[in-house]
Amino acid sequence: MVQFQEINAFFRGFTRTLRAAVDFGSVESAFFELRPAILHVLNVSPVLRLRVIICLHVIFTKIISDELSETNLSQTYYFCSNALRILSASQILLTVDEGFRKLFNSIETFTKNGSGWVLSSIDFADLHIGNFAENRGGCTRGSSTSYTG
Repeated sequence: MVQFQEINAFFRGFTRTLRAAVDFGSVESAFFELRPAILHVLNVSPVLRLRVIICLHVIFTKIISDELSETNLSQTYYFCSNALRILSASQILLTVDEGFRKLFNSIETFTKNGSGWVLSSIDFADLHIGNFAENRGGCTRGSSTSYTG
């Protein structure tokens, strides 16, 4: 099973980046392997306030040939889903599928538009998670000075 590890945390842990080192040859295999791992990471309580972005680091190759030689180029691209909002555990599955659909479409559009790039492998997957849990205490009212000019 794919394991995500935390690589960054900010704002007292309310935003985190998790990374899984993987080696997939297609987006479909990434989906079937990453989906259960993402569900495991996100399914922490019945009521959630999360914003999630799923990203894939993809390596593409392109063969450029002329009369004398053939050159194999390699380039990496970072594809991300939209920011997905998850408010309950029952939404996780549908939301993760929606995020992967966006990734599929982006990668397919990139390869189909005559670019000549072919997906070689997927190196790693990132999960950017923002937790919008309520802070106790809220805001305090400060005295405001009025400006009259």
